[in-house]
Amino acid sequence: MTHIIAGGLQQQKQVQGLINELKRVVFSENDISSFYPKFDQSKSETMVGVNVIDEREEQIAIRILRSFGASHIEYSEGKIVNGEWPDFIPIDMPKLIDPIE
Repeated sequence: MTHIIAGGLQQQKQVQGLINELKRVVFSENDISSFYPKFDQSKSETMVGVNVIDEREEQIAIRILRSFGASHIEYSEGKIVNGEWPDFIPIDMPKLIDPIE
């Protein structure tokens, strides 16, 4: 199982820009997933998650997510395969990454 860094974005334009930047910098399209979580009917955020293999990639993903205004950036265990996050469990409490002070 790999690690996933994920965050929520409000606007679809932000989502596409974020995905493009993740791909431009280091990540494969197959290692990126975007979707509307089914657990949160009140918000229209799109979650974007990316597989990371080491601390360097974690920091890159966090920096890019923050630069696009992602909310509640979180760390998760799992695996994104061909752009899908099949083991995402929406009822699990997220492990939030502390915001920059």
